[in-house]
Amino acid sequence: MRDHRHGTVPLTRRGFLHRGAGAVSLAMLPTLVFPCSSEAETDGKQDSGWLYLGKPMSHWVADLHGKAPRDPEFLEMEQYWVLANFGQAAVPHLIDAMREPWNVDALVQLEFLGSTETVQQVAQAVRHPHEWIRCGALQVLFGLQFKRFLQPEITAALRDALPIVAEAARESEPALVRQTAERFVQEYGPILDPAFPLPSQDWEAEDSRLRRAAVERVARLRCRPEEVAALVKAKLRDPDASVRWAAAGVLSSLEPDHPDIVPLVIEAVIRREHGSLHAFRGVQRIVSAALPVLQEALRDPDPRTRASIVNALGWSKSPTVLPFLIEMQKDESAMVRRRVINSLNLLDAPEIVPCLMRALGDGDCEVREETIRVIRRQRALRREILQGLIGVLDSGSEVARVAAALTVDALGQEGQDAWPALRENLDNSDPRVRLAAILVLARNEPGPDGVVPRTSERDAFSAPPFTESRLKALLRFGQRIEAIVAKLTNGLKPVSSRALSAGLVKLLGPLAAPALPRLISLLEDTSLAEPGSIQDAIANIGSAAVGPLVELLEHTDLRVRNRAIKTLGLMGFRAAAAVPKLVERLAGGSLSERILATEALGNIGPAAASAVPAFRAALGNRDLAVLRETMDALGKMKRWGEPAVAALVRLLDAPSLTATIKWQVVRALRGIGPAATTALLACLGHRDPLVRASAARELGGRGPWARDVVPALMVSLQDPDAGVRASAAESLGSMAAAAHCAAPGLRRLLDDWCDIVREKAQKAIEAVQAARRLQAAGGPDNVSTGLTSRSDC
Repeated sequence: MRDHRHGTVPLTRRGFLHRGAGAVSLAMLPTLVFPCSSEAETDGKQDSGWLYLGKPMSHWVADLHGKAPRDPEFLEMEQYWVLANFGQAAVPHLIDAMREPWNVDALVQLEFLGSTETVQQVAQAVRHPHEWIRCGALQVLFGLQFKRFLQPEITAALRDALPIVAEAARESEPALVRQTAERFVQEYGPILDPAFPLPSQDWEAEDSRLRRAAVERVARLRCRPEEVAALVKAKLRDPDASVRWAAAGVLSSLEPDHPDIVPLVIEAVIRREHGSLHAFRGVQRIVSAALPVLQEALRDPDPRTRASIVNALGWSKSPTVLPFLIEMQKDESAMVRRRVINSLNLLDAPEIVPCLMRALGDGDCEVREETIRVIRRQRALRREILQGLIGVLDSGSEVARVAAALTVDALGQEGQDAWPALRENLDNSDPRVRLAAILVLARNEPGPDGVVPRTSERDAFSAPPFTESRLKALLRFGQRIEAIVAKLTNGLKPVSSRALSAGLVKLLGPLAAPALPRLISLLEDTSLAEPGSIQDAIANIGSAAVGPLVELLEHTDLRVRNRAIKTLGLMGFRAAAAVPKLVERLAGGSLSERILATEALGNIGPAAASAVPAFRAALGNRDLAVLRETMDALGKMKRWGEPAVAALVRLLDAPSLTATIKWQVVRALRGIGPAATTALLACLGHRDPLVRASAARELGGRGPWARDVVPALMVSLQDPDAGVRASAAESLGSMAAAAHCAAPGLRRLLDDWCDIVREKAQKAIEAVQAARRLQAAGGPDNVSTGLTSRSDC
């Protein structure tokens, strides 16, 4: 464990208790050099030779700032995280782009890159002179922290970044930078490095948020209650109400009956500054003692105050507060009534059922919706609730009956005792009640005999919009599919209902074939801005749509051809008849056609194996978009992709190839299967740790040939890179019994410096031990390994 002295002695737990507010200084870091503005770096000299959609990196840097013209050929193509595909070369540009307030595109792409080098450069940007770049860099660090679980190798870089972030947390201005840095250190400092100094100066900081956070951290210190009680009691008199509230919560776990807790709870509840009482111990006793004052405060004219008090009453979970909650159900404010329902949920007593039934007839729809959610969670009171629902369905108001029907729907098969009462509502005079009953019975009751088909058709078509739930009800009741398709085809004409109607056509699948001519005509309409819903609907029709789409491949408009290729790809194996035409596009189409055809052939899968030679040739392309789609397609070819294995392996040694593409190379080898196992094993010795980690991850659970993989993964457990060690441990765990001889190496990782490595090793050991116990007991053969007896490692 590294020692964070930074010029002073680290603050220990006991030192914190004695000093309370000692300052911990950090040595100033060297002056950093930051990239110049993007305007100065958009010429070809900054590009590495790689392209994306035919454009160099400089084009996409300009596009990031909105200064590059959009190519109509690629407008409808997926262009996610374009700059991230150029790897580390794009990082300075993405950092610089964050000077534009909340440039989400730059933030997301930096998180996507997620390498050790990215963390280092982003950490340096925390000290950038531009305020928005500092804010953005801190936001990116939050996102990168979560990537540790997939890329443990960045843990060390994040740990090294802690002193820089801590320095930013002590800045007085700007406030946003300081607050974001404070939160990062408080939440992730102890996780990334338990030896990192406690920010003891926060105990007496001028900023009340820092004092509150310091009080909340006391509860997590491994101290005896008497050691911290005096510190916490002192904060009960803090000038800030939020600090006093935090201190009361911590003190409730140390001295639940301390007399100063109740007044503070009353103060916070009435002032609406408490949120909840989840951090308090002995809440029932606290609320009981405060009940007289809170009861009086329920007359407050501000509905927010009344809602706050109702919320606190629920947290007591005491039946003594039920009369007050019943009375507040009559409150004029819907917000208060919703809080009543939430509080009733916490009581979990039979007496709440009549209250919930009354709430189903509430005039506010949000109150009714909240009631349905609460009823669904109340499993212990299911019998009483069903009796109440039957009563509402028999004699409730129209609004209450609809809500009761929706509640029965939410209960699913558990609500079947209420189905007979629901069927009685099929003849109700109110069409809302009839429709609710029809929909619920259609979704839940098997074989709904006795329901008049024309009744369901009349009600389903009577009121717009024609929704998914109504469509499913009609199909369940056996309505004429011709009438349904005609209704939906008409809905494709107006722009306002086109997306909804297309989504419903998609649900019908092959039954929607009569709507195909209208859908194809829409696909040819280049004025249609977003054809995605139309393409999905056509693709779900299936083989009947292949012929018309193949004809569109000869269309004079490139955008129409691209749409047809994309749609064929969405059909997957059902578009196998289109493979010859798609292969032709690989050779003679435009760049966008080649990329989309590659994606489509990959989705078709092994039935498109005739395209493998063209894929292998495409691996020499300098366009990153072409490479990504080609490797993805090869992985989907399964064993038919074996002829491309050698070319894939050569890519791993290509100069300046980005980390994203290398990861996809390894993933493609995994998809090809056993024929690529030798190549994957060779990747475990690659000089690039990312390649080694990816290979170790992809070798997991490799079936009957696991005995050939385990020895190599055991060697990877000793790799100097944390990501490789974690991936190897995870893969060995997936092999279960076949990896029994790796147990000693896995146990050694339990002392690894990286928490993710320790976690993966622990899970692997448990999986191996469980599999061995099952095997020893004569259980079924291990599925993931395919072994029927003890394997030799």
